[in-house]
Amino acid sequence: MPVCNKCNKFSNVLTVDVCEHCGAKDWAESLRDKTLREHSERYAKMTPAQRARSSQSLAAQGNKSGIAETLGGLIILGVLGLIVWSILPDSWTDKIKCSMEYSVDLAQVHRNDKPTDCDFMHAPLGDKSCHYKKTVSAYNAAGDAVAGDDAPKYAKNTYGNTIVSYDEGKTWTVLDTPAPDLRIKSVEIGWTKVAD
Repeated sequence: MPVCNKCNKFSNVLTVDVCEHCGAKDWAESLRDKTLREHSERYAKMTPAQRARSSQSLAAQGNKSGIAETLGGLIILGVLGLIVWSILPDSWTDKIKCSMEYSVDLAQVHRNDKPTDCDFMHAPLGDKSCHYKKTVSAYNAAGDAVAGDDAPKYAKNTYGNTIVSYDEGKTWTVLDTPAPDLRIKSVEIGWTKVAD
């Protein structure tokens, strides 16, 4: 509400109207009114070309802040997604992870249930001195293991012969038969019992 300079009272009117107490049209200018007046005066002095450039620069600044806000929102959404993903149990996420890792359809990933005979609460109650390790095996159309845990590795030697390693590449053997098709068609997630 503006303050009248003549009677020093607040009035619930616009500064273009007269004071409702004394009838004068002599208002103290607020900071907001001063800023608007100065902006209007600067704008009135500008040529049409200057006004167009000013509008374009304001629009460009608006676009930059919109892009920054969108990018910031996407980053926050990605971080929240990672947090939720890390909290979810493996039984929900294993199939999706393997589907992406081995580039197969989700329907081609089979997950066996984790056995419970090593669990503390499984009868008889108590420590069983064992646990289960998750294993992943990827198979081609013929059913040969071609990737994953404990799968043989195939390569060519310097003579062009197909060689295979069954111990993670420590030793190699020349194959008498051609290498199997290495295109993965299905993935199986299983469990191996490990003594503690």
